[in-house]
Amino acid sequence: MPAAAIAALLAMPLAACSPTQPTRSPTPTPVHTALFASDAEALKAATDAYAAYQHVTDEVLHAGGQGADRYEKVALGSALEKALDGARQFREKGLHTTGESRFDSVQLQERSSKSVSFYVCDDVSDTDLLNSSGQSQAAASGTKRTPWQVEAKADGGSTLLISKRDFWTGSDFCQS
Repeated sequence: MPAAAIAALLAMPLAACSPTQPTRSPTPTPVHTALFASDAEALKAATDAYAAYQHVTDEVLHAGGQGADRYEKVALGSALEKALDGARQFREKGLHTTGESRFDSVQLQERSSKSVSFYVCDDVSDTDLLNSSGQSQAAASGTKRTPWQVEAKADGGSTLLISKRDFWTGSDFCQS
């Protein structure tokens, strides 16, 4: 067998072991899709999330702060922390509420791919704050409508949870 043929036979297995340049697949780029197709859709979802949050608030405060773990289904972040703290204070002070709260004047502030910020007016005209003896603790001249700046974040799907709820210190849009 000629030397060239032997060299070729020996080189074939070595060629299979020689490093080859790997082919690189393009890295998939994440697709950021909007959570909602329109401002109206975002505002509707935020309004629904706030209605659920307010419903749980009424239930927890009617029960004197008991069952505050229900907030975990409608809130997260600082909104959850504040709600749990408020429920704890109700339990410690022996307070509870009666009646149903409402809200109105919901106005979109901004929306992103993961959250919706909005303004809302809470109305507690039809509620009362009672101590453990059943005596009203609500101030007669107290404000019955309160402006809030609220943020709702996606829970991983299209459902929003209230993530931030801060008293609005700008001009009171609830009194107009």
